[in-house]
Amino acid sequence: MRSRVRSSSARGTRAHTVPARSRMTVRRRAAPLVRQGQLAAALRSSREALTDLQGELDALLAAVRGGGSLSDAADRLSGATSDAGAALAQLGTLARRR
Repeated sequence: MRSRVRSSSARGTRAHTVPARSRMTVRRRAAPLVRQGQLAAALRSSREALTDLQGELDALLAAVRGGGSLSDAADRLSGATSDAGAALAQLGTLARRR
């Protein structure tokens, strides 16, 4: 890779060469994610909770359209909403712990 020349802002100063690969852009090889297992489990849990929530919303919609038991569907929806909220809160906690 070639070095680029950075232009100087003031007159009379010398131009500096910039290395082709800066330390800021080089990816470290041995930098694994510390909480990779926890993050994967939290993502899986939140995905499952959101899928359950979607299923319960579909069941509630079917109950409304078909005249089924709305109270049972609403109770299941409430539980699925709580589970999804808890799973997303766990993801938020992991994100803030960086």
